[in-house]
Amino acid sequence: MTVKELMETLSEFDGNLEVGFEHPSHDYWRSMLISTVDDVEEGYANWSDYHSQLAVPTEDEIEEARYLEKNPDESAPESKKVKRMVILK
Repeated sequence: MTVKELMETLSEFDGNLEVGFEHPSHDYWRSMLISTVDDVEEGYANWSDYHSQLAVPTEDEIEEARYLEKNPDESAPESKKVKRMVILK
């Protein structure tokens, strides 16, 4: 979802509603939890093969990705690519 799509979607809701995000608790009962959003900032994400989802990259991974942007290497794995995102915290 892009920022534009998020803004369009949120425009349909009451502006006084709190914002939260759903996530698994990883408990025995597979409960789903909701955490409030306390901050929104721009950050980076990369693909984690281990977790099979996006993860927060280390500073070294960000630097390596910036280097690869300037010096493209088609053989670089997807996990070496880092993208900018708006991150809800």
